[in-house]
Amino acid sequence: MGQTSAQLKVAVAGFLQRDPAVFLRSPDTDLLLNACNNARLYAERRVDFELAVTQVHIPGMTLNEGGSLLSAVLASDDTTPVAIKKIRTPYIPLHHPGHYFPVCLTSKKKWDDRIKVRWEGAHPHDRADFAYLTDSPFEVVQSGNSVFIAPPNARMYNAGTLTIAADVIAWLPRYVDGTEEDFLLDFCFDWLTYRAVQELNFYLKEDERVQISASFVKEAWDALVIWNNELQASAVDDTNLD
Repeated sequence: MGQTSAQLKVAVAGFLQRDPAVFLRSPDTDLLLNACNNARLYAERRVDFELAVTQVHIPGMTLNEGGSLLSAVLASDDTTPVAIKKIRTPYIPLHHPGHYFPVCLTSKKKWDDRIKVRWEGAHPHDRADFAYLTDSPFEVVQSGNSVFIAPPNARMYNAGTLTIAADVIAWLPRYVDGTEEDFLLDFCFDWLTYRAVQELNFYLKEDERVQISASFVKEAWDALVIWNNELQASAVDDTNLD
């Protein structure tokens, strides 16, 4: 059994030599729990964790409005919601249900610039579909939490809506009741403890704060980054026998 968020709370309170109850401001406000969540969120914002990669389905795509990343669910069960931090590889469906092929991901700005260049050669007397003719390959275009397939192809939407798939880096669920487990608790418990202590120090009087060596915290952070990078490196076949 791995480490839990409850164990992290106990470790942080112990580091500060405080009873965990000291940080309860109301039944709905647990500063200790908030600090643990903030510590992990800090790491997630700065690092794309390899163990946070999962595959999702994004249903409800339409020709005119595209779809929303907020509707993403785990591909394995098509039920569990997934909060997406970043798309790695998008997939669009083939004509056979359940079959997908990978395509490129591009930003809305890049797509708009491409369309702008195409329209610059158009004139009022040109045929109506002049600027829409294209032999470009399919790709998924992202703008914030919105995505759509380009170029639009009505034959792909003959059912009205479709579902695309994607390999994504997901945000981890928040710690709520102390039973949560995740890979950061298992492999980066030390850094989470130090960062949560730093977060909680702001809620203590100045003479009650616990000072942590900056180099000590940096060493733990560097170890976290190296560990994640090694996971990525181990997944890449770059062996050269020459």
